[in-house]
Amino acid sequence: MKAITLPLILVLSISTAVGQEYDSIQVNTWTEQASAHEKQSDFDSAIFYYEKVEQALMPIVLSAKDSLLSVEYIRVMDKLMIMSFFSGKFENSTSIGHQALKAMNTIWPEGAQIGAQIHFSLGNIYLRFKQTDSARYYLEQCLKVHKTFLPETDGRKYDVIQVLAGVYAQEGNYAKALDSYNQVLDFYKQNLDPSDNKIGNTYIYIGHLYQDYLGDLQKALEYHLLFFQQRLATNDKISRPVGVAYETIGISYNLLGRYDKSLDYYLKALSIYKKVLAPESPTIANVMHNIGSTLNHKGNYTGESNYHEEALTYHSDALAMRKMAYPEVSYKVGSSYKDMGITLSALNRHDEALSYHKRALKVLEEVFDKDNLELAAVNIDMGDALDKSGNYKQAMTYYMRALEIVHLSFTNKHPTLAVIHNNIARIYARQNDTQLSLSHFHKALMANVKGFDDTDIMANPSPEMVMTAINNDSYLTSLNGKANQLKLSTTIKDHELYADSAWQLSVALVDHIRKEYKSDDMKLNLQARSLPLYQSMIDNLYDLYEQYQDPTFLRRIFNVVERSKGTVLFESLKADDALSFAGLSKEINDKENALRSSINFFENIIYELSNQPDSVNSTKLLDYRSSLLDKQDSYDSLLNFLEHNYPEYYRIRYATSSIEIPEVQQTLDGETLLLEYFISNNYLYRIGINAETFEVDRIAINKDFENDALKYLGFLNNRSVALSSEKNTVVSYLNEGHDLYQTLLGGRIMQDSKYRKLLVIPDGVLGYLPFEGLVSDKVNSSMGLPDIPYLIKDYNVRYAYSAGLSILDVSKRNKNTEVSFIGFAPSYPGDYLLASSRGLEQLDSATRAGVSPLVYNQREVEGIGSLLKGEVIIGTDASEKAFKTNAKRSKILHLAMHGLTNDHNPLYSGLLFAPADTTEQEDNFLYAYELYNMDLSAEMAVLSACNTGWGRLRKGEGIMSLSRAFRYAGCPNLVMSLWQADDQAAFDLMKVFYQGIDEGLPKDEALRKAKLAYIDTHDNIHPYFWANFVLIGDDKPIAMDEWPKMFYFILAFMVLIIIVLLARKKVFPTS
Repeated sequence: MKAITLPLILVLSISTAVGQEYDSIQVNTWTEQASAHEKQSDFDSAIFYYEKVEQALMPIVLSAKDSLLSVEYIRVMDKLMIMSFFSGKFENSTSIGHQALKAMNTIWPEGAQIGAQIHFSLGNIYLRFKQTDSARYYLEQCLKVHKTFLPETDGRKYDVIQVLAGVYAQEGNYAKALDSYNQVLDFYKQNLDPSDNKIGNTYIYIGHLYQDYLGDLQKALEYHLLFFQQRLATNDKISRPVGVAYETIGISYNLLGRYDKSLDYYLKALSIYKKVLAPESPTIANVMHNIGSTLNHKGNYTGESNYHEEALTYHSDALAMRKMAYPEVSYKVGSSYKDMGITLSALNRHDEALSYHKRALKVLEEVFDKDNLELAAVNIDMGDALDKSGNYKQAMTYYMRALEIVHLSFTNKHPTLAVIHNNIARIYARQNDTQLSLSHFHKALMANVKGFDDTDIMANPSPEMVMTAINNDSYLTSLNGKANQLKLSTTIKDHELYADSAWQLSVALVDHIRKEYKSDDMKLNLQARSLPLYQSMIDNLYDLYEQYQDPTFLRRIFNVVERSKGTVLFESLKADDALSFAGLSKEINDKENALRSSINFFENIIYELSNQPDSVNSTKLLDYRSSLLDKQDSYDSLLNFLEHNYPEYYRIRYATSSIEIPEVQQTLDGETLLLEYFISNNYLYRIGINAETFEVDRIAINKDFENDALKYLGFLNNRSVALSSEKNTVVSYLNEGHDLYQTLLGGRIMQDSKYRKLLVIPDGVLGYLPFEGLVSDKVNSSMGLPDIPYLIKDYNVRYAYSAGLSILDVSKRNKNTEVSFIGFAPSYPGDYLLASSRGLEQLDSATRAGVSPLVYNQREVEGIGSLLKGEVIIGTDASEKAFKTNAKRSKILHLAMHGLTNDHNPLYSGLLFAPADTTEQEDNFLYAYELYNMDLSAEMAVLSACNTGWGRLRKGEGIMSLSRAFRYAGCPNLVMSLWQADDQAAFDLMKVFYQGIDEGLPKDEALRKAKLAYIDTHDNIHPYFWANFVLIGDDKPIAMDEWPKMFYFILAFMVLIIIVLLARKKVFPTS
């Protein structure tokens, strides 16, 4: 409810009939003080001063019966009533209202309008506390007075109709409520200035009707955005009304499941409130409460507990502030208890969680009628807490209570109904009651999807209905849950085909949701959440293939596998292409680059501040987040403008990301075999594609498969093992490498002797494993180390993030370069501390302590530079600034330096350049996020550095390594290290590799040649020294020094022509 501000006309000097006077100056001072506290939302202080005014006026009113002064007295009472309401004192506020009504009777009809105002305020208060009968009575009394005393065009009548619409909504008469709101909105638009807040308030009320009662969250967001735009256009940007606007949009995005966006708007609101409100303001407590709730949603969405820990801080602070501002039995306190319970439950502190939920339920049952949605919500939360603690029977009791409450107030279409049915279905699924579980998942679909009312449990919404779901998260849960239960059914004929139909809708829904997300982080989280869906769907498709022997099912397995790999990177590259090739003006491109740069800057600063102690609610951090939101909103507006005004941009960006097997086959020659892997719950899927055929194999694996792969990786990447292992130990490990070979490459797939080249697309932990180090046959202790049959001896090997990325056309990108090669090789002093570099707080202490100098890196770069007639930047000159200045000029970039990984936040992994004078822009540590914002022209980047291929594994997307950042920056071919490179071994390998490149060998063949040369020429040929470098990219050679070669060819040809002409002249002399 909005506070009604009425002018207090205090007469400066009034003598009553009995000669009494009051101190008018003092009264005016108190009035001004009260008003100032009211503007700050410091309601208790406002009450203090309004009570002083009321006490000063009351004796004069009682003795003199002065009608003018009595009107002012009643206005003060109205203020006291409203302030008491805002401070959570419901009973006190209504008592003051009734007292004012008694006083009003002495001045009727002169005080008719102030009497109407008291009725209006009382109606508002009763409505807020869900007492609709009382609310309707007082509002109708107010409207009756207005119709009697006011002209038809007076807007005060429509103010009352607007509040009455809220009464109709609570009573379930939604059509009448919407009609009343539209009637009010039409009047306001015709009679008020467009900047009038009443127009904005009506937008928000209509939005709440759609959001809270009609369940149409997208329509609600549309009206809330109208409110937001009106508030921003008509108010100071740092003001309470604008803070409310940001908070409102945060609520809408939160309900739509767009938690990053929601959090941004809440934090912006908090930043504003802290500047304009008192520190203890309940308004600040409310937005902190909302921030905590959104952090909980993010924690549930990502599976990361740090979000819940941060949420607990916000909710604890909000609860403390609310308990000071409101009585124990109030909605605000009860709501805080509820969310404390949710947060503690997410942190697996179940006993504490149940204690808070019980307190919440006790409070809110006293506050609300039995059919209020808030009671449904707290019963759902109680059920969730019991469900997580394994008490399914009691959890079901609370879910059923919630279901009864919702059915009392709503039809069968509401997102809360969908949530309850999904929760009930999950419990039945855990109890192996497939039929009941299936029934409730289907009811959840009907509750969530407009236009879908088919009670046949086999039916699903049509593909077009993907746009009509009220809540996409619940929709995805329902579809996937239903598909899983259909798969398990033993009573339904063709149940696997029905399950497949539901999973196809689920995949289409994931694609739809991904398009709505702007942030890569949200897309990555969506991919991780979708992975179990993909796994179940692929298992079912292979079962269908075995049942029907239809290869269509195998092709679809390939399509689904591709959706699970590198999708976010693929779409980012497509978006970059859209910006490059859609015919945009230089002005638009410059604006896009500037906004991206600003977003990058603020994200970096926010990350650094967030890692400092006690930074969560710091004013500086909130201000930076506020600035980031402004830039992100500007960037989103620019992208929306491009999508609507540049058809080619839209076509390139949103062209389907799925590819078909024939498209892949067109890129493969007769000697290449593509092997793509997918790890499911109990199976490893291997897709083999050559230029003519394809096959899909399903290999049963045990729960230790991924651990076995990591164990063998531990043999490959462990330096101490490489330097000291006894032969028997090595043989044992190598035979484990053979076992892995049999799983990954065994069977008929490798029996065709025509293959010389492998294109490997790994999955999960296999992305850390160099296949070149696998062993194709059993090893025994009598075998010499040079004779070990490593896979590298038989095949050229290269890798890709996905088949789609392997064939993505990068030929149209501008690749004009000035030089063939630029190599960077910094020197490091022995005492160079990494702790001075920004953003590395998550690195382990040993890494932070210091880095060792590199002995061979400068010789490595100088030798290659001489061979390729390129440029070298070494020693202290090899700074971050030098790289950013020169990187775009070269066809090949070579970086021989330390690389460091940040598994907590991969964007803060990076390359360590030479120490130099740091600036605010450059600190000589090139972060991955900086690479994402660069535009490189290099055809190949060689990261001859430690751990450049290592990174955090994001389920459903792949390994978030430094090499991925180079790929995003426009470099299609990458040679990277999967573990800490040996300095001398890297020198020896790179020397031979670049000789092959200079000779015109394909990149994969040149790398294989370098590894084989190392094995042939070194004593210690443990894979640690040579298997770490891998190629991601194509198998084409790099054309070096094309112009000089062409120049010499032309020169030689001209010399030949001259010789021939001279010879002809001798043979046929002129007459």
